[in-house]
Amino acid sequence: MRSSRILASLILASMLIIPFTAKAWTAGGLVKGSGPGVYYVTTSGKKLAFPDEYVYFSWYPDFSNIQKISDTALAKMPLAGYATMRPGAALVKAATSAQVFVIARGQTLRWVKSELIAQTLYGDDWNQKIIILPLAEIQNYRVGEDLTVANQFSIQTEQAASPNLNSELKLRALAGVTR
Repeated sequence: MRSSRILASLILASMLIIPFTAKAWTAGGLVKGSGPGVYYVTTSGKKLAFPDEYVYFSWYPDFSNIQKISDTALAKMPLAGYATMRPGAALVKAATSAQVFVIARGQTLRWVKSELIAQTLYGDDWNQKIIILPLAEIQNYRVGEDLTVANQFSIQTEQAASPNLNSELKLRALAGVTR
């Protein structure tokens, strides 16, 4: 009888310890707590927040790979910053400006200098593909060289260089982007 109580106590103790000692996330994975926010987990164990659905869906087709973790585990992860749109995924602009940009690797915005360039890159309905980013979100990018001819930018090349958020984070670090 006494040995069964000890065994029961050990089992109960192990059940209480495991959730707090086991790693609740995977680097390169997606996590969320009980709230609506979804985060990318960096290789250093920090979380990168998705500011909106446009940014999220530029990287992922659906919500099927999100791992639910405790709010406590989520709160313990330091915030590394905010995810930005996948390079080549869309044309973007600020609400306060008429300038339209492509997104290049390394969190870089390149001003598209003409409608013809935008049309060549994104098709006849290019103006229907513009995503208006809030000013707070635009500040997560740096401005690169203007795009003066269409062959200065390739959607396929940009996306191949950034197949996932981890590769984009490495490109940001190489470019010296700290946000």
